[in-house]
Amino acid sequence: MRVVSSLQGSTSLEDASNRAKEVLLDFRRDLDEEHTHVRQKAERHLQANKVLAKALHILKAKLNESQQRVDAADADLSSLRQRLAIAEERANNAEHAVSVLRWHLQHGGAADVGPSNHLRRTPPDVF
Repeated sequence: MRVVSSLQGSTSLEDASNRAKEVLLDFRRDLDEEHTHVRQKAERHLQANKVLAKALHILKAKLNESQQRVDAADADLSSLRQRLAIAEERANNAEHAVSVLRWHLQHGGAADVGPSNHLRRTPPDVF
């Protein structure tokens, strides 16, 4: 459209050619400026993408490290639960033994001394 409007009022073919060259050179400069602007913008985006990719890599490494810690903590928790179960079982066994000993102390005495007395009385069933 600019070419046509600039050609209007041309007095000669040479004048029209010069005007068309001017319009086309202006158009070329505009394109070059736009191309430079787009290239700079693309370079900024590439740089930002590199920064984001590096940040993503760092976050992934931290996530992997955290996952390893969680896995180790899970293993420790499992081990502690096993140890707790063993300790509870031992405590229950000790309580049973204490109960049996208390029964023997309560029901024992000088009159009960003898080889067959332990067969007459049975300890309470605590199971």
